Amino acid sequence: MSYTLISFESPHHTIKADKVLQQAAIKCMVYPIPREISRDCGLGIRILSSDLDTALELFQKKDILFKNIFPINENNSRNLIDKFSENQHS
Repeated sequence: MSYTLISFESPHHTIKADKVLQQAAIKCMVYPIPREISRDCGLGIRILSSDLDTALELFQKKDILFKNIFPINENNSRNLIDKFSENQHS
């Protein structure tokens, strides 16, 4: 199963996104974002990658400002920081 971690502009947007996703019956979890990746809010939301398009549509409709999207493949043993670094060099 693959997941996506979304970072937001502020804790307010993270909390609002969590509520909107729960109301839409999209499974999500508030998740800490490593400092090596982002020094902004510090919190993000993890969702199933298959729910990403729906989540982004909801965020647009509800004026929720997200900052970055980080794919996380649970079958891959590399950690999120390694994946982020690799994506920055692509």
